[in-house]
Amino acid sequence: MHDPYRGLSDFVLNGQASGLHHVFSGPQPEQIAILYRNGYLRACREALEARFPAVASAMGEVEFRKVCTAYVQTSPPRQRTLTGYGADFPDWLSTEVCSLMNPGLVDLARLDGAWLDCLFGLDENPLTALQLNQRIQSGDGLPVSLRLPRNARVVALDHSVFDVWLSIRQGESGAWVPTQPEASHALLWRPDMTVLSRQLDAWEARFYLSFQATDSLEEAAEHFLPATTNDHDLPITLEQYFARLIESGLLIAGD
Repeated sequence: MHDPYRGLSDFVLNGQASGLHHVFSGPQPEQIAILYRNGYLRACREALEARFPAVASAMGEVEFRKVCTAYVQTSPPRQRTLTGYGADFPDWLSTEVCSLMNPGLVDLARLDGAWLDCLFGLDENPLTALQLNQRIQSGDGLPVSLRLPRNARVVALDHSVFDVWLSIRQGESGAWVPTQPEASHALLWRPDMTVLSRQLDAWEARFYLSFQATDSLEEAAEHFLPATTNDHDLPITLEQYFARLIESGLLIAGD
């Protein structure tokens, strides 16, 4: 028995029309199937554009449409809905010709993906300065267990695209994407309903990566500031940075 869905799938993804007569009874089944294909590709493209808006803006409509079509043919949706579709798009994009010519696009995709993951990540209530003061005044001291929010994302970047990405997210378009390699990291987190982000210094990246991996502020503190920095030249003390973490909503008390 012929699977009619397979016949339509072959046409939508590969342009093969031989199985369409099992799906449509009219004299010109391709004309009807084209409507399905166009709607399918448009839905996938809109899902990718919603997930990777900075990539879409940097590429432009024509180029992004081509890239989306190629991606859909390679990695069609595997679920009934398009929720979460495109999770592997940054890795796929890194193998495409367009990214070889402009490799900063891959970093934009990583940031876009991390932003959405952060937005829909776990809701948690960060430790506040008021809560900490109440604990100290009651004699409880610091919480035994402190960690980063589970929705926080530390994104490794190969090019200096963070400012470009931020400007696109803020509504600017037509930004030039740097192509010269320059490794860095960015941090994204959501203390309430708004995703916050900032670029990290090298020592901060080590601090946050350690903190995220170990859930131990003590172990993360070993990466605080460059080892070559003299104590009297420190731009910020560990105590000041701890206060900044609380102010930014980056500390969660408990497991």
